[in-house]
Amino acid sequence: MTNNLPSLEQKREIAWEMYNQLRNSVVTQAFLFIDIGKKLKDIRDDKLYKYLGEGGYSTFQHFLANPEIGLRPSTSYLYIRLYEYYIEQLQISREQLMEIPINRLMRLLPSLKEMDDDKARETITDLGQLTSYDYDIEVVERKIEKARPKLFKNKENGMWKFEFDPDCVESITNTKTGEIIYVNQTPTES
Repeated sequence: MTNNLPSLEQKREIAWEMYNQLRNSVVTQAFLFIDIGKKLKDIRDDKLYKYLGEGGYSTFQHFLANPEIGLRPSTSYLYIRLYEYYIEQLQISREQLMEIPINRLMRLLPSLKEMDDDKARETITDLGQLTSYDYDIEVVERKIEKARPKLFKNKENGMWKFEFDPDCVESITNTKTGEIIYVNQTPTES
């Protein structure tokens, strides 16, 4: 009876091959978000959507609703904002951006926009290559990232749970009734 199971050495080879493929896919994804952001920006800014489809689209929003695009408008605008800020404004190279996880670029964007461009570039360089654990520690220590509300789904009852730092939320509105159910009474700094 022969054993058809892979040997330990074969498993290691398979693991490393899969790991390298994964790393290549992550780099490809990083390139794609930059490329998608640029293409969407060009289509929007040059109003090229008017020349697509049968008779064109009247607005960029109508173009984004095209199911062939397959992106939510919010995702499309996020890609455009990332491209405009990191590539056009900060002039960070595509190669450098591709080394930084997209979720990190998204999380940093609001705080970086409050910095001058040189400080923002320095921050990207400092934080870009950190492990997730070190990144989380560093942004707290530097007070770079703003606290964000968290939304969870309760596994037991399927209901949503919303957690927030009261200092970071202005108000919460019940979208069904329009009733404002929370208003931050803390005066904001001017």
